[in-house]
Amino acid sequence: MRSSFFSLYLMLILFWAIQMAIRGDISYVSNIFQVVCIAIIYLSIINFIGIETISRQFVYFMVANCLGGTIVMLLLLIHDFPPLFQFTQHDGRTGSFYYLTFTNTYFEAAGFTVIRYSGMFDEPGTLSYGCMFALMINKLLMKNKKIEMLLLILPVFTFSLAHFVTALIYILLFYWRKTKLMIAMAIFMLSAFVLLESTKDTEYNRIYLLTLDRLKEDDSGGIKGNNRADLSELAVDYFKENPIIGKGKKYFEDRNMEGRIGGIFFYGALYGIVGYFFIYILLYYDILFLLVNHRKMNAWIDGLKCCIIIIANLFQRPSMTGIFPLFVLTIFSLSVLNLCNNIKKNEYSKLSTIHSNYSLPQ
Repeated sequence: MRSSFFSLYLMLILFWAIQMAIRGDISYVSNIFQVVCIAIIYLSIINFIGIETISRQFVYFMVANCLGGTIVMLLLLIHDFPPLFQFTQHDGRTGSFYYLTFTNTYFEAAGFTVIRYSGMFDEPGTLSYGCMFALMINKLLMKNKKIEMLLLILPVFTFSLAHFVTALIYILLFYWRKTKLMIAMAIFMLSAFVLLESTKDTEYNRIYLLTLDRLKEDDSGGIKGNNRADLSELAVDYFKENPIIGKGKKYFEDRNMEGRIGGIFFYGALYGIVGYFFIYILLYYDILFLLVNHRKMNAWIDGLKCCIIIIANLFQRPSMTGIFPLFVLTIFSLSVLNLCNNIKKNEYSKLSTIHSNYSLPQ
């Protein structure tokens, strides 16, 4: 297990070192440093903390973020109160700390303050991204139904389109055979639709704009809530110009275009097909590991379903190079390995029991 993960980390470090050499850009040292940090964290998990312990702590941390944000959001609807303090975020937006949660999006509606909470993160989308991984880890290791419901329902109030998609795919993949649950979800979604539709062109119109209106078609034929659609189209154009190794980070920095490309083709524009191979190498490892070791282990199908949900999220948030994305992907990968090892141990234990029961008397 240790050698496999270190090989993957070394391949990432090698990739960034090659980028630094061929692009002549010293800033790639930061990418190398981040991978080294994750490797050290990985060693700490394996040797001192334990896979199940760190997984549970991460899941509980994400649930606490959601609970804190939801409590503040509801309190603000009951009684308006100012934030404890405000500050300027790295992107220039004003952030606020409301005692239990941060937010960078808040507005007035009929005399009430409505927030898109982001927990301890920089924006609501990052929180929903972490919740997605927590939901997957809970499914593979903890299998706690209450936590599962909290991680499906509470992040809805971040108004993140990515979480709407995650929740829908998750329910379809894991519960499509449970008729009663599907009917209950259909009733809930219909009721939510009617309630949100009723806010259109009223004093609560901002709520409508942040929810149902984001799912409607825009002038270009795309989805309004997909604020990365235009960024992705531009990234595709640059990807086509150099599909093998891309144009490199410095190319876009020199032209002040860092924030003008995005979506799933973001890394294609920067590093081409080669970049896709290395940057998502941990996720590829998980998928191959599950496919190769699937024999007589139906529970491993859950792991593959989780990988499908993660891949679907890459279309909104393709980043896998920062500390947080690498951290959550590492924990997920360890959860996959732990699941597989537990299944193997259980099967071995059953075989040993059967063998002992049918062994010849001495």
